[in-house]
Amino acid sequence: KKPTGRLAMQYSNHTDNLNRAIAFEVNQKDVTRFGGLAPLMNRARRSGVPAALARVIDKYTPRDHFNFVYDTEDLINQVLASLAAGMPDFNDVEQLSMDKSFVSALRISNAASAPTLSRFFARFEEKCKHDRMMALAEVKGELSRLTKTDPLRITTPAIMDLIDFTENEAIRILKKRGDKEYFIIDVDSTPVELFGNQNEASYDGHYRCISYLPIFVAINGVPAFVQNAPGAANGAALCLIHIRRLIQKLRESFPGARILVRGDTGYNNAELIRIIVEEGVSYILGYNVRPKDLKAKLFEHIAQEYAADPTSRICMAKEILKEIPLTGLFDEVKPPKRRRKLTSTTAGNKFRCCGFFHNYQAKTWKTPRTVVYRLQFSDQYQEVDARFIQTNLSIEEARTFAKGRGLRKYRALPDESFERDKVNAEASIEIYEEIFCSRGEDERLNCEWKSSCCAARCSLNGFFANSLRMTITLVVMQIMEELRHALLRREQPHKPLKKRRSRKRNTTRAHCAEKRRYGPTIRLIRQFLICVPAKIRELQTRIVFGLPPMPEAWQRRFEILME
Repeated sequence: KKPTGRLAMQYSNHTDNLNRAIAFEVNQKDVTRFGGLAPLMNRARRSGVPAALARVIDKYTPRDHFNFVYDTEDLINQVLASLAAGMPDFNDVEQLSMDKSFVSALRISNAASAPTLSRFFARFEEKCKHDRMMALAEVKGELSRLTKTDPLRITTPAIMDLIDFTENEAIRILKKRGDKEYFIIDVDSTPVELFGNQNEASYDGHYRCISYLPIFVAINGVPAFVQNAPGAANGAALCLIHIRRLIQKLRESFPGARILVRGDTGYNNAELIRIIVEEGVSYILGYNVRPKDLKAKLFEHIAQEYAADPTSRICMAKEILKEIPLTGLFDEVKPPKRRRKLTSTTAGNKFRCCGFFHNYQAKTWKTPRTVVYRLQFSDQYQEVDARFIQTNLSIEEARTFAKGRGLRKYRALPDESFERDKVNAEASIEIYEEIFCSRGEDERLNCEWKSSCCAARCSLNGFFANSLRMTITLVVMQIMEELRHALLRREQPHKPLKKRRSRKRNTTRAHCAEKRRYGPTIRLIRQFLICVPAKIRELQTRIVFGLPPMPEAWQRRFEILME
């Protein structure tokens, strides 16, 4: 007779390679899916992150053990653990509470239910709404008349304290990493698509979806804060709320450090640039505003310079020289050099060059600015593509920040430029190819935050409740970033093969410079270090996790996690 019940053995018609029957025992309480979750949460508690975050929230929505079973720190620990495990839904609590490893990672014996978590976020939403209503009453304003980026609409004292907390955590991680001299503040807007009736949900015509449009700010690759906003909000206006305070905080924490603010064309804002310059900080921002008109002005400027001071020789692609309005400026045109190493930006009859457009002043600018251009011709499109950025970096500062990496990418060469001075040609390449193009690091962090840290999961109804949820996901990413740096610090750099096995040229690499080391992604950390299946054996003085065999590299990383 077959046994019955929840722990019954289930037989099947399948066999293994030795022709033995396969049977299954379900709902075994001594088996877990999260073998590495408890060490991760212990590392977070040792750094004091959950307790500090709970103290910030308790200032506005306190929870005591006389009126509540779970205090704020208990709920924060549970939400952090569920996000680290990759299970952000409140409906997953019932399943997680049956896992001994998940419960052992918390400070409590039983996990809070889904309604308890919902009420926790709802109380925060009501408190923020009340504070906003009181602030509007003081200035006799109306919510319907406020813009999407008005601080009275999207911020409250609780939201500002949460942002201040995450900024302080980022500075703590930077100090622990040993960063002292150079700091790059990356600012970027990112859409969070919504599928319900969330408050402040708005249609964004650029991304063609109903969404929130928060800004994500990172310092040297460490997430600093996120400011939520309705869809189609102006990212530069959101940055204006916080940028001065962030710069001053970095100056106090790292005296004498050089700071650079980096963003795309969406942050081409005169007021933002004015504040950055007033604070004595460098900036590098995109400027692809009416690029066709600006490209025509650029070639006219080049023609005037060479007409005033003719030269006999130049090394340039003939397709780009055709764009210059004047002819006969050069006696001899030398074709570009063939690259020793072909990359995706130089293979297939492609050409790329960089230079300065000094003292350019648009109609809306009060003073001239330095514009750096990048020209590229491709056979695929049969046209010259022009990209522009604006900056106040000097040549010395550009060399200091880039450290020669832009030249080593081998995309553009100093000898193949309209710049007559080789120093200026090298500086323009460093500014565009390295300092500005390295914005891809912030894009990578942005994608990890939304996908791997579940920040795109804004299923709560309230705007401020979803803002709190975004902040907690950012804290999870900071915990992961601190762990990733600990793993990276102990690892040896990968040694590439000296000789390719294939005869085909490698044109898939974006550039020929040395590869940056970021460490494992959050998805891989979760897969191989946190969500590790294990068998639990409980003793009186310890709990033992029986782990499956691991690859040698990940076994070393798991040992670092256990420290």
